[in-house]
Amino acid sequence: MLKPFWLSADNLIFFNQVAVGLTGEPHVIRDYHGVCSIAERPQQLWYYGTQDLFDLAALHIDGCDRRQAFLNGNKRTGFMAATAFIEGNGYRFLAPDQRVQAGVLLEFANGRATRSDVADWLRKQSTPLRRRFTPKIYRKSGIQKTKIGRWSFGPRGSRF
Repeated sequence: MLKPFWLSADNLIFFNQVAVGLTGEPHVIRDYHGVCSIAERPQQLWYYGTQDLFDLAALHIDGCDRRQAFLNGNKRTGFMAATAFIEGNGYRFLAPDQRVQAGVLLEFANGRATRSDVADWLRKQSTPLRRRFTPKIYRKSGIQKTKIGRWSFGPRGSRF
């Protein structure tokens, strides 16, 4: 299996900015090292544990929910990170109704669903692409731009 494309702490910060920006909540990072830990945990599990992409995607949801590294929007940030991770690694996430998504996240947050349940749900909602998507790096006047599925990221998580 090919090495996955990893999300960075800056990507998670950008996802939180988008998530709380849609509702008008303030964007506050409580624990920057916690954000870094959330981003690096799937890599650690990849090297020393499972190599299932959906388990790794569910780790983003689990990490954001447990660490509470942001003041608002932790579950939404984890969900956005999980879907971007899935789409960046060769799958298309077929998003169901937002109420269904919220229900799954709340079941997990309340302890009625496990991380493996979330991984199974993500697996059922995804279909593989014909060929693996490889992120493209664009250079324009010394700035790198990475395109992942529907998301585009620049330096420090800025969106192009």
